[in-house]
Amino acid sequence: MRSTTIPHGHKLASPLTSLCLCLSTGLTALWPALTWAEPPTTADNGIGVPQPPAAAPQPDSERILGEWVPVEFIFLGLPVPLENIAGLKVVFDKEELQLYPPAPARKLAAGELPPPAPAPIKFRYQLLTDREPHQVELTAEDGPQQGQTTGSIYKFDDKGQLVLCGHLDPAAPRPDLFESTDTSRTILFKFQRVVAKAGK
Repeated sequence: MRSTTIPHGHKLASPLTSLCLCLSTGLTALWPALTWAEPPTTADNGIGVPQPPAAAPQPDSERILGEWVPVEFIFLGLPVPLENIAGLKVVFDKEELQLYPPAPARKLAAGELPPPAPAPIKFRYQLLTDREPHQVELTAEDGPQQGQTTGSIYKFDDKGQLVLCGHLDPAAPRPDLFESTDTSRTILFKFQRVVAKAGK
């Protein structure tokens, strides 16, 4: 499969910000079935011993919380090398999403100090889990799209990764499928949760 390379400072920074506006929506959660290692036993009176109740599925509003980094980015049907979006991450808390723009590493000139990390862009978000596919709506709290609300679709795949798909044009209808093609003008991200190391 071909890949596309986006130079440092390319105009993709703007679509990425728009994507953040598109980043949210749809979540088709896959709740793994709970199985028990031991089959139910039978008491002396012949009545089966009841199994413990299965744990309730974790709601989407809790499952999405935390820090996520991209493991795959498809831009108009073409995979983008992850080094081109190095530093990109999203952090969900109870009411707010923070998008940290990419800051690809580059070789510094002699005596040059590394640039400061870009400030995150903040969004209010709303999960719409009564829709199929599940949706998320984002409203920018700052930046050039401040006050603008857009939506995307999302789901958790069988690896527990967060999959987000949105349209390049924030005004366009949200996609119905988790795919990115040049004709659909959609972009697709797969994010992996950042797990805190022990002792931190």
